[in-house]
Amino acid sequence: MCKAFLIPIFITIGFQSFSQSKKDIKKNKIATIVVTETANGKTIDDSKVSYDVNGEIIEKSEYLKDGTLKKTVKYKLNNQGDIV
Repeated sequence: MCKAFLIPIFITIGFQSFSQSKKDIKKNKIATIVVTETANGKTIDDSKVSYDVNGEIIEKSEYLKDGTLKKTVKYKLNNQGDIV
């Protein structure tokens, strides 16, 4: 039971520690952030997030442990940067 409680906490801390603010993404002209994992000497993409020139998320991709694409979500934004 203790392990089941700790796993979500570690996942949340991991995402927060690697998060970039929209301001940082725009300032540093970041187009894509890819999170990779190495297992048994093999590098596997875990997730990929793409941004537009304003630092808004335009696409998120998630991968399975074997490296195959699990899902992709594409975002469409209006002129104010709101998801539509």
